[in-house]
Amino acid sequence: MRHRSAGYWGRAVATAAVTAALAACGQGGDAPSETAADAALASASTDAAERTASKAVRDERAQIGGVWAAPFDMSVIAIHMALQPGGRVLYYGSDLEGRQTASKQYAVWDPAAGTGADSVLVLPNDGGTDLFCSSQTLMPDGTTLIAGGDMPDAGNTANRDSNVFEASRNTLSKRNPMKRERWYSTTTTLMNGEVYIQGGAGGHDRPEIRRADGSFDLLETADTAGIDWAFPRNWVAPDGRVFGIDSSGRMYYVDTGGEGALVRAGQLPAGSAVGSAGAAMFRPGRILGLSSQSPAASVVDIRSGTPSVVATEALQGRRIHGVATVLADGRVMASGGSTTDNALATAVRTAEVWNPVTGEWTIGPAQVNARLYHGTALLLPDARVLVAGGGAPGPLTNRNGEIYSPSYLFDSNGMLAARPAIAAAPESLHPGRSFALRIAQGRVARVTLVRFGSVSHSWNSDQRFLELPFRATDAAGSNVAVQLPSRATDTPPGFYMLFAFDANGVPSIARTLRIAEPSDPAASYAPVVDAIADREWSSGAVVLQPAGRSPRGAPIAWSASGLPPGLAIDPVTGAITGRPTVAGRHFVTVAADDGSWTGTRSFLWTVTPSQATLTQPESAGPVATNTAATFTARAAGTGLTYEWRFGDGTAPTARSTSPSVTHQFAGPGVYTVTVTVYDAQGRPVTGSFLQVVHGATGRQAARSSML
Repeated sequence: MRHRSAGYWGRAVATAAVTAALAACGQGGDAPSETAADAALASASTDAAERTASKAVRDERAQIGGVWAAPFDMSVIAIHMALQPGGRVLYYGSDLEGRQTASKQYAVWDPAAGTGADSVLVLPNDGGTDLFCSSQTLMPDGTTLIAGGDMPDAGNTANRDSNVFEASRNTLSKRNPMKRERWYSTTTTLMNGEVYIQGGAGGHDRPEIRRADGSFDLLETADTAGIDWAFPRNWVAPDGRVFGIDSSGRMYYVDTGGEGALVRAGQLPAGSAVGSAGAAMFRPGRILGLSSQSPAASVVDIRSGTPSVVATEALQGRRIHGVATVLADGRVMASGGSTTDNALATAVRTAEVWNPVTGEWTIGPAQVNARLYHGTALLLPDARVLVAGGGAPGPLTNRNGEIYSPSYLFDSNGMLAARPAIAAAPESLHPGRSFALRIAQGRVARVTLVRFGSVSHSWNSDQRFLELPFRATDAAGSNVAVQLPSRATDTPPGFYMLFAFDANGVPSIARTLRIAEPSDPAASYAPVVDAIADREWSSGAVVLQPAGRSPRGAPIAWSASGLPPGLAIDPVTGAITGRPTVAGRHFVTVAADDGSWTGTRSFLWTVTPSQATLTQPESAGPVATNTAATFTARAAGTGLTYEWRFGDGTAPTARSTSPSVTHQFAGPGVYTVTVTVYDAQGRPVTGSFLQVVHGATGRQAARSSML
């Protein structure tokens, strides 16, 4: 651990991460909590969710469940964390003894320096603000806004301070005061780069905006008094408004224009309220919400402007204070929490990873330390996850962190996989633009974008994931043209991690990409792709013809990301053809690139193949003993595998993707041969036939007792 003055620069930084560690804020005052008072509300839904929880089998193999590294010292409790444009992590929330306060120091961890004492820099907080229970966000200019917090002499009482951390100088400075006191608020970067601040004790009646010049304006006609004030879960929605879910499950939209306006948008189902659990936008306009009331998990779709809510597979148990973190491949990791509020005996230490394609959870290995109240988690540019915090108050005082390596970092043998390396990529772009990306060797198989995160109290307010369409520009596939979404609200201004994946699904270390505020020329010049409705497929060949045009009359090159395996897009005509081979929900983005600008359109393609069909199999004709006979099944379906039984006492064959099999019968007879065909969902269909086998002399075979 290094102690330096606030002006000390330290070593040159490759990537920066700002982490604001918020301490034991919610245990006093009127903050919502999971107590005995919640039991009546949660009991009915909890029982149902418990019965459906965790169909996934726990798997601690590295290539399936991931791996935890040993804990390392972080000097203070990382109650708040924020990733910086350099890869470091800013964090704060306690003093060096682990007591609730961020009035004396904050810290910066440098992942590039490892996890030893020299990787942590503890800096003095000379500004006079206790940052405990504030909210934080990395702004588009690369500085971090910290809004509100605690009163140094009156714990769990709001202040109206705003502070800004400058990663390039390791300095924290007090700026203009807010219009309201705020403690447990949420900060959200808007499309113009300004910051929307909502909630928090002392300011729950009206939100406010931090303008580009650092001043604050109250949204006088946006009445949020009926919305829970504790860390509302807010996102920039596809239509540009702020969409939110409060801790009681109320959904709403806020128009931040003018004096502001709030519109209610429904309620999450009973037992599914987020409470003190996490949520994450895993695709544009699609949100995975955990619940502290039960193991239930829900997908909230806000693409149409009217939220729709569907259940997905439940977790193995409820996670009060559990964190949801978007991974580099678009899956979502749940970490930390407990089934009883802040109780060590019921801590959930295992990592669970949700796959948005299958809607199922994989249960991974357990970390060493329980992460309860004030636990945090943050995706790093190297595609690992820093999990930290917990305590002040709590049964543990976790002035430490643990690093989780997801399954995509390992090969099929459980060893760390060789990783592709991005050799060239831009540092900044405007929304809707296409750009060139090159990896050092190999073929690019996937390109993704994850917004820098900032997290506290189970809530990461900045993270979001995007799958980017691309097309190869050389024969090797190492050079690709990548498209940003033409809808600017999919990429709010700020800093993003750009990942390139190889054919084995292994991600590169991310390059940092800054996306600027949208400009009108981009919208007017970009090609237009007509709307594509969500699609479902169960059988037959696919032919889908997207339509689009360039306002400049330029020729269009088509590409797509997220297509169901088995489908392909024609780069000239844009036609999508083939036959899907993998069941699940596939998040597809079609892109039209005219060489300067790119237009995109996204939709959901659900593949639910009908059960396989099998034509009555036929005998190979009479065969002699000890002579190879070949049998072929004729079946139609998706993801088919075949298993054969020959009725002669030999073991069934292992399942194979080949419809043909060869077998020798040892003795003469008439045998019943059976083939079972399984589709991609494991549903079987069976057919049988009689096979005559005669002796080598050609005499007529006796009927077999096997029949």
